[in-house]
Amino acid sequence: MKQPRHQQGQLYIAANGSIRLKFWTTVINGSGAERKRKDVFVCQQDSTHYAEKRTNGDSSAVVFNNEVLAIRDRLMLTENDKQRAFHKTPVHRVDIHTIAGFWENVYRPWAWNELRKSTVKCYVHIWKSDLKAHFGEMTFLDYSTVMASRYLTSLAERGLKASTISHIRALASAIFGHAVKHYGLLPTNPWSEAGSSKKYQQSEGTEFYAVEEAVSIIEALSPSHPDWSALMGLCFYAGLRPSEAIAIRWEDFRFRDGMWHINISRGCVDGHVSDTKTEDSKQQVPVATQLGKLLQIWNQKSYGRKEGWVFPAKKGGIINRAEKPMDLRNLCQRHMKQAVISEGFEWRGLYAFRRGLATHLKGLGDVMGAQAMLRHKNPDTTESYYAKLTAADRLRAIRFLEAGTEALHK
Repeated sequence: MKQPRHQQGQLYIAANGSIRLKFWTTVINGSGAERKRKDVFVCQQDSTHYAEKRTNGDSSAVVFNNEVLAIRDRLMLTENDKQRAFHKTPVHRVDIHTIAGFWENVYRPWAWNELRKSTVKCYVHIWKSDLKAHFGEMTFLDYSTVMASRYLTSLAERGLKASTISHIRALASAIFGHAVKHYGLLPTNPWSEAGSSKKYQQSEGTEFYAVEEAVSIIEALSPSHPDWSALMGLCFYAGLRPSEAIAIRWEDFRFRDGMWHINISRGCVDGHVSDTKTEDSKQQVPVATQLGKLLQIWNQKSYGRKEGWVFPAKKGGIINRAEKPMDLRNLCQRHMKQAVISEGFEWRGLYAFRRGLATHLKGLGDVMGAQAMLRHKNPDTTESYYAKLTAADRLRAIRFLEAGTEALHK
């Protein structure tokens, strides 16, 4: 389809006396894209908006005053922008102009290659559970800021928490933003100015294990499952994310300055090994005495290996040393959760151990050390403040941690 010409639109007076505007637009139907005539209301005639019939010799014409022409120009400016955006990319595949088609054929493949696998996993869940039904078969040109705002309001009315709605909105805006910036499928992102008319319910605080719980769970599982205890220990004593802990290799442990350190350089989500969540996460973290003992026990049980995955995948009950780390989701949901509950504890997930470390260190008065150990920026922390978190801060945090939990092992 060739590029459409710039349109001024055709004003006329309807039978009821109102002023209307005709112009051409592009629409998507089952067979493809086609041009159709569109007729829209402009305004009612009054003392400010009116038309006059003027005669010049044998010919006559209806002339609209400047206020009417200004409305027409604003309407056509938006329409011409839409049409230019629509035709910027040749329509080789009609399905990328529907929001669902763009997600399936463009955005999701791009995200899989460019974003963290854990992020894409969340995106796919949000799309299937919320956005897919909402967008249906709509095209980008069908969608508006009003629709986005009404949708956000409906989510709030359903009682969804603020954090959940924020994630839904973030994905929707990311999809539209990608379509605007890289494909020109619409002139602007309608989600930029969208907002709910109803206040969101605030999310409940995330769960964590108190230091006594964390230590007790790790010790309770150590005799029967030394690998699980070591995994939990990495999350609690070293502050690793579960995706980082499962992706540790024996070669990542280095001895320097009189103690062992873990070189954190990768993560693993759903069997896909990739980078850590952020570049700042790629650091060396000291190994607490308690964690060192857990890792030593597990290393002895796994034949004293010096290389390979610390938690290798198993196939038919046999360790598959070369291929990839253990399936963390399957481990937590089918095995670890039941084991923790059977020992009389509440299962709050592996992340609760990481949060427990931060809570414990803050309780010991070392907030800066907690941030250094977790290698994570607090939303309220400035970049300059975060830059002061050094290896010395982490070492000091380890000393606090060792002192604060030593009594629990006696």
